[in-house]
Amino acid sequence: MRELSRNRKNAYNEANNKHESKDLPRSDDAFEGGMMMVLHESAEMYLETIYLLTLDQPHVRAIDIARTMGYSKPTISEWMHKLSDNGYVVVDANRNISLTDQGTDYAQKIYDRHTTLTHIFKAVGVNSETAHADACRVEHYISDETFQCLKKHFLSHHPDQGDSRSSAIPASK
Repeated sequence: MRELSRNRKNAYNEANNKHESKDLPRSDDAFEGGMMMVLHESAEMYLETIYLLTLDQPHVRAIDIARTMGYSKPTISEWMHKLSDNGYVVVDANRNISLTDQGTDYAQKIYDRHTTLTHIFKAVGVNSETAHADACRVEHYISDETFQCLKKHFLSHHPDQGDSRSSAIPASK
């Protein structure tokens, strides 16, 4: 997890610097309406980070997210309020942060994209570090249709990948 966290932190910081472009919509715009919709990169990164942390530890707190992503606790708190207000996370009385069913579904979708794209990139010869960093960027912008087609094509040519990594690359429905 530490290696994944370090790679995720580096990829997140690199991707977030590009996200600050004035050409992209503000992340706050993703939270209008309070229903599950396409979230912007920052929100997706928070959900995915919380999801990964919950795989390794029983409780997730703002400090855990801050350490993993390299941001301050106030920044994390601000985002947790946004995600909570829109039904993606719950913060309990002990300040433990957990994903709602909606948040878990969204985080698993992003994590599936990340792991699948990483495997695809590595299969075509990209080194592991670059594959991971590129997947971390692409996972937020690729359409569902394109992703599902890539995944289906990859699994049809690498059927063993679906079996050996069933949690990371489940067969398409």
